[in-house]
Amino acid sequence: GDIYIASDTEGGVNEERPVVDKFAPKAGKENEYEYVCELVGAGGGCHKEAEKEGFTPTTAFGGFEAPIGVAVGTTGEVYVEDFQFFEAKVYEFGPEGEDVAGSPLSVALYEYAGEAYIPVGIAVDQAGDIYLAADNLSLGGEAVVEINAEGKVSVLAGAGSSAVAVDPASGEVFVLDSAAGYVTRYDSTGKEVEQFGEAEVRGANRIAYSAKNNDVYVTDEGKDEIHVFAAAVAGGPEVSCTAS
Repeated sequence: GDIYIASDTEGGVNEERPVVDKFAPKAGKENEYEYVCELVGAGGGCHKEAEKEGFTPTTAFGGFEAPIGVAVGTTGEVYVEDFQFFEAKVYEFGPEGEDVAGSPLSVALYEYAGEAYIPVGIAVDQAGDIYLAADNLSLGGEAVVEINAEGKVSVLAGAGSSAVAVDPASGEVFVLDSAAGYVTRYDSTGKEVEQFGEAEVRGANRIAYSAKNNDVYVTDEGKDEIHVFAAAVAGGPEVSCTAS
């Protein structure tokens, strides 16, 4: 499928401003991708050659400030988490990069994680619920908040929660607590089901879920490793640990 890469500083294909670049598989080329377009904030959509079309994606035109994360819905919708001052803005695009009515959604994450926070991750389930992870660098007020389809915000997990992943089909949520060194699994109602990976992922920083084999992947920057847990098995035993 398509790949989206967020560049929150100079870099990416554009190399001039914060952008989200879209890449698609090359026809007949296994594991090769080609640049398609850049996603631009509200009112911009997906532009292949923005400058030639007379459009300048700047903040004044709804461009991104600091896109920090990207998530893709089950039917191809793309969600971009943008960090603007103390607010996190979530932009939604259709499968072809078109703008979606009501986008962006503003969330005052500082109310849940403290003023020194930075957003560190985004995930989306099949129902369209959005999960944002916020890391507080100085106050220890990390949090994962859920925004449901009606826009209601609630706290799913508190201090130490540094990253989030979702099983889009079942709605189960996996929250990484890097300080304590474990992953907490929640069901679709927000009820805690289990914890696994105790002490193995302390200091880890990112988490992802594979719908293909029901495994959970955790990147561990401190150990230069990737932990893989069999989430479908009760207790989520680690099945492999690979040096990155």
